[in-house]
Amino acid sequence: MHVPLISIIVYVYNAETSLKECLDSVFKQPHSSIEAICVNDGSVDDSKAVLTRYMEEDSRMRLLSMDRQGIAACRNAALNIATGDYVLFLDAHDSLHPDVLTECVERISGGDSYSCVAFNGVMKTSAGRRLEIISGYSEKNLPRTIDTLNNEYRALFINAALLFLPMAMLKEHTIRFNEKMHYEEFEFCARCFSLVDSIHWISKPMYFYTEGQRGSVAILPARHIDVFQVYRAAKSHFTDSGLWYTVEHLFYARYLVILLNIRQDSILPSNNATLIHKYETEFRAVINDVPKLILYSLLNFFERTGYGRRNLILGIRTDIERIIRKRSVRASSQGKIRTVIRSILMKVSPTYKAIHQTRELMYSLQKQMEELMSADKNNR
Repeated sequence: MHVPLISIIVYVYNAETSLKECLDSVFKQPHSSIEAICVNDGSVDDSKAVLTRYMEEDSRMRLLSMDRQGIAACRNAALNIATGDYVLFLDAHDSLHPDVLTECVERISGGDSYSCVAFNGVMKTSAGRRLEIISGYSEKNLPRTIDTLNNEYRALFINAALLFLPMAMLKEHTIRFNEKMHYEEFEFCARCFSLVDSIHWISKPMYFYTEGQRGSVAILPARHIDVFQVYRAAKSHFTDSGLWYTVEHLFYARYLVILLNIRQDSILPSNNATLIHKYETEFRAVINDVPKLILYSLLNFFERTGYGRRNLILGIRTDIERIIRKRSVRASSQGKIRTVIRSILMKVSPTYKAIHQTRELMYSLQKQMEELMSADKNNR
């Protein structure tokens, strides 16, 4: 029986205090057929010394040195020399569950050649307290009895560190991280999920994040505008693969949450009018791209749960009301839509902020919106 070789790509920048825990979580995996490719991105602390010591003790480790090129370039350099059957990404500030490789291999054994595994992660504070489920999918939404996810969920995954991917797919389609833009993981994940044959799911946390600096390159505020380029690229990947109408609703839900959070969290400097104007222009282009009934449902949801600036959302709501009337959506359907939205949203506390706390309601809203839209179409 073939025992798959797993390439674990570890990005390292100024992680001397967490590097031992990180590497121990790699080399103590029961599934021992691994190669750990550690990329030191110009660390100025003692990270290199720690890496050198581990490399001398374990022949399964390889070390690359780069000069503050950023996480995308470092991951790509490691991918170019990786020889494993599957790949998993890890940051040196973080660590892995002791059985993550064993559980991933069990799920893909005997499956499709392009099978992948997705799993949850949790954030740990400096005091060791766990904060939240990073990927946003609780066991309540995706029960442990579900092993293979439906295609509609492909648009929700945007974090490469929570994926176990087939190397053959990455090589055949030359899938790499875009080194020229921020939010490159979003597009990378969309590209992968537009191609994989099946997605196996592990609901329990397999990746442990730790608070701290994520990379060697500071992200300038203007780079957050890159998210719109990523949005268009991700949509194109799903469209080209024929999956667009399957993932459409959750794709828009995911990206509208991201866009509203960028604006709400004051990531863009308030004194940069040019940048804010560019963001607002791009944001409204996205709004015009979303089918209006889907958008109307999502805006009601976001407004109730506190996403985004209230005046921005109310302004968009006015536009949507006008467009819906202009497109002559049946009055009876409009009433039903509003009734369903109101009944669902009344169950939600306005203080809910975390995405994972609202995911189940999003699914419920999606299902009922689809039923109403279908009924409206049949009655025309």
